[in-house]
Amino acid sequence: MMGLKANAFNKFRELPEKKRKKIADEIAEGIKHHDPDAKCKALYALAKIPAESKAYVVEIADLLREVNPRVKSCASHALVSISGHAVPLLISSLESSESTEKVYAARSLAIIWHKRTDSPPSTESGRPNFDELAEHAVSNLIPLLRDPDQEVSKAASEALIAIGVPSVHAVREFLATAMDADGKLRALRILGRIGPGSKEAIPDLLQLASASEGSVNAETIIALINAGHKLTDINGIRAVISGGNPDARRMVAAALAKRGRESVPYFVEMLKSEAPGARSQAAGFLGFVGAPARTAIPQLVATLGDIDASVRRQASAAINSIGPDENVVSALLEAMRDNDYQVVFDLEASIKKVGAPAIPIILDAIKKNPADVKFNPLAAGCSHAVSVHPAFAQSMVPKTRECLGYWYLRILQHVLGELQGGNLSGEQVQGLSKEELERQENILHNLSGTPQLFAAKNLVRYSPDSFPKVLPVLIEFLDSDNYSIRLEAIELLGEIGPTAEIAIPALNRKLRGDQTTKVYVAFALWKIKKSRMAVSILISSLESNEDDIKLYSMAKLEEMGVDACKFLPQIRKMLQSGNYLVKTRALKSLTGAKGNTEKALPELIELLNYGKDTGIQEAAAKVIGSIGANARIAIPLLIEGLNSKYWNEIERSASALAGIGRPAVPDLITVLLGDKEDASRGAAIALGKMGPLATDAIPALIEIIGKSESSAKRGTFERALRQIDPVVMPKTRR
Repeated sequence: MMGLKANAFNKFRELPEKKRKKIADEIAEGIKHHDPDAKCKALYALAKIPAESKAYVVEIADLLREVNPRVKSCASHALVSISGHAVPLLISSLESSESTEKVYAARSLAIIWHKRTDSPPSTESGRPNFDELAEHAVSNLIPLLRDPDQEVSKAASEALIAIGVPSVHAVREFLATAMDADGKLRALRILGRIGPGSKEAIPDLLQLASASEGSVNAETIIALINAGHKLTDINGIRAVISGGNPDARRMVAAALAKRGRESVPYFVEMLKSEAPGARSQAAGFLGFVGAPARTAIPQLVATLGDIDASVRRQASAAINSIGPDENVVSALLEAMRDNDYQVVFDLEASIKKVGAPAIPIILDAIKKNPADVKFNPLAAGCSHAVSVHPAFAQSMVPKTRECLGYWYLRILQHVLGELQGGNLSGEQVQGLSKEELERQENILHNLSGTPQLFAAKNLVRYSPDSFPKVLPVLIEFLDSDNYSIRLEAIELLGEIGPTAEIAIPALNRKLRGDQTTKVYVAFALWKIKKSRMAVSILISSLESNEDDIKLYSMAKLEEMGVDACKFLPQIRKMLQSGNYLVKTRALKSLTGAKGNTEKALPELIELLNYGKDTGIQEAAAKVIGSIGANARIAIPLLIEGLNSKYWNEIERSASALAGIGRPAVPDLITVLLGDKEDASRGAAIALGKMGPLATDAIPALIEIIGKSESSAKRGTFERALRQIDPVVMPKTRR
């Protein structure tokens, strides 16, 4: 049928007017069909040609009385497209005795006014006067706020919010006469959503704020905040944000945060609350405010010592969002001793934003926390694969002073390396003076053991000109009795690269050693001469019984650019490992694989149910989605994920289903039209990401758009419809 496809629509627009009218007449005949699907196809086509469709607006509006909900939705969709010319009929439908007709009419009016707000002024002759229409619409919508059917009252509220300023006077009157809390709350939420346009209601709201309590008081305060009233003149803000009602506190705080800099003192005060939830919210909202909240940085830094982990997480994230300066770097470095790796990650990101001014401060912190040259992390059980971020390692090692001190120093060194961008050479970056260079070379030639190794490490990393002096020492270290020293010497030879070619014979002899030594040597040889043998050794080491060896080998294969599909059998075994880090690393390798990973589907599907960590589930879903239609056996479990009570699980399931594509469409349509709201939204997200592959879902999306009770939720379905067929509707305001 004409109009259902974008290319047909474009051709239609190029036709002469008489020809367009004739085609429109033929399409309009379809709305008289007895079959609901046929009617919807006709209405969908008419929605694409609104200029011609307004001639049939009466017939389309009559379909709002249809029993079939899909036809009602399709009719509503067409009327929204016709816009202003459909408004008088929609206003009349608000007086219907049938609840669903009133709901569809009110929702259609809401969408029309949203679109009108987003669209440039029209120069069309005979264009409806929306100011006059608003007056009539408001007078018919206000009585519906008292309708016993909640769907009707909600739809009327959405329409009044969309109409905006012309609604305010009538909503004020409704608020003044409302006898029950539900009525007052409904009016207050409308005024709050209208925002600055509701300024004329401020006197009424101030009076109500002083005389109300509970939910009514909180919603009144929110309406005043959103209207733009001066915060210091609003009574009760501090009482709510420091009170014992967490829902009221969260809603008022969210409204406050939108006022930016003006809200900062309130959140600083919230940071002192006895309730961890309040402190956490305060820090989170300061992060939302961003740079204008810079004056709160000292209080947020103090909060990094909070006993509650969620508070520390929010504080570290807020500091990162706001952006600190060098004055607090020392405090941030000290806070990086935190056992929560997420806190450390955020603080690292914050310090990196400070940039070069932070480098001397980090160097000073490293000097104040010198390495214990006698400490052996392997023997102390503190060792982790070098691929593991030191913050993550710090959260898992035994909580002994030695282990924590070792990894804290590693964190400081890591942050320094990140700031220096890996370009560590001489005095320019590290600040290695001529005297210090001489001192390190003196240690290299006159001492032995760990001090000599540390000198070699400093010279390798910060003085490339010293390589010829360091190489003989490192080769000698390959035969050291100290296992840790041998491994570090191998790593340093690899860091030197091709210049260390003289060490290849000695390294080859070490390939006959234990498995850990073997993989270290293999990677060093690859860095020195790109040895193919190194790839084979590292792949075979993935079969090791030692998880550290697997992790090291995986990390190095990834660094070498070896496609995971070349060691897929080993990957499949590691996906079944009981070690979280092994699973994670295997999934990471699969995520970047360029070949066919379909053979790993059984293990990937099993990981969708891995309840110990959502990160593993998310990574597995991502890989499944990348496989495409061949991953159709995962559809039932992913569909089950859409029914989760956790939104992150819904989102990852939706993304994976979108990757699978067309085979998932029938199941997604079923979920879309189901009675679980979040699952329906997740299905819409998946269908939208598929684009034109999901055209079979268009009628169902139109139906659910008509049923949606709020513009925010409806936006998800409209966006999906636009992604599938861009011609169907313009973007609407949230």
